[in-house]
Amino acid sequence: KTHYLLKNPVEGETAPCVMVEEKIGVAGEYYVGATYDTSRRTPVILFSKAGGIDVESSGSTQRLNVDCSTGLQDWMIRDMLKKAGVAQEKIVKLADIVRRTYGCFLAEDCKTLEINPLAETTDGKFIAVDVAIELDGDAGFRHKERNFSERTTKQLTGREAAVKKANSADYRGT
Repeated sequence: KTHYLLKNPVEGETAPCVMVEEKIGVAGEYYVGATYDTSRRTPVILFSKAGGIDVESSGSTQRLNVDCSTGLQDWMIRDMLKKAGVAQEKIVKLADIVRRTYGCFLAEDCKTLEINPLAETTDGKFIAVDVAIELDGDAGFRHKERNFSERTTKQLTGREAAVKKANSADYRGT
């Protein structure tokens, strides 16, 4: 199967490599995200017991707007998780993950940070299977340790060029 993926284009694009990860037993999937609510001008944390595609529009996502003057409090996270229907015995572990996700979101000046899915393994552990982060390019002066050069190794795909154009025209991005 790997040979097939490397040799055959998918939607006009060829994969230069394939990453292989350890197979895990998954008992459940969750979604954890942090972004900004531009209408309220506050950070917002999103959580759903259902990870996967289109989770934000599924209607099962809990929103927690964070008041910047008081900050994120542990009780707020626990309350959000309870409203989402998380079992009591999982709240402490998930609250820690949500808190650390939000901390990373702030510390790294992200526009968005999403863990989707956050997998619960059959032995009760949580693993971030996929994470998407969009950094705020205007905050680069606060992060001198970052040395991201422009991507010059290959030409942008049509889709990447369209996203770049949309992002440059609208600061909220795609």
